[in-house]
Amino acid sequence: MFKFKGLRKHLITFSILFFFVLCVSFIPVSKIQATSTDQEGQMNAVKLTSYRKKLTKGTKYKIKLKNMTPYLEATYKSNNKAIATVNSKGTITAKRTGTTKILVTISEDDEVVQTLYLTVIVGKKAYSIQLISRDSITLQVGQKTFLKTSIKPKDSGEDPVYRSTKSSVASINSTGLIHAKHVGQTTVYATLLNKKYVRCIIKVVPPSESDDSETTYAPKEIRK
Repeated sequence: MFKFKGLRKHLITFSILFFFVLCVSFIPVSKIQATSTDQEGQMNAVKLTSYRKKLTKGTKYKIKLKNMTPYLEATYKSNNKAIATVNSKGTITAKRTGTTKILVTISEDDEVVQTLYLTVIVGKKAYSIQLISRDSITLQVGQKTFLKTSIKPKDSGEDPVYRSTKSSVASINSTGLIHAKHVGQTTVYATLLNKKYVRCIIKVVPPSESDDSETTYAPKEIRK
């Protein structure tokens, strides 16, 4: 009799667990995924990859957005079309010297959920560039620093194009930020549209080593 009661308790417990598992298995996976996506969408607001862009007359720039979803729609409007226009796909065309803002409106089901502004500066083409940073910089792995340059004229709407000969050692992004990654040596360049450029040698050492490289601070302009 005692064994029968014990067996009955086990059967009841097993039946309850089986029923619970069966109910959970019928919950639509799509609903779980949708809930997760909605929560992530609330946490990740739409952002511009750049909130300030310098251009020269006649050049174009495509606005890039982060955290966009298929449910969102972006529309664009220029505050001053005489300085810069923008089409329905977010491509800006610089018209004349000046500063204006591009309004980016994010909507969902025809309801505005967010507004963003991109400042556009249209200036003259640069004719010279000087290196303000040292012409040789030593960084420890993981360190970051900016490559500082000076462009003439001061009201130029041009930003130099940056590159590293060995990005695996140290990379440099579109704003001139250098990131030391692995021990070694590389050269970074900042180049204008007229092909004038400056360069800087980057030496990357282990975190424990100190900066013992010979460096100079004199700005210099290098021409091809």
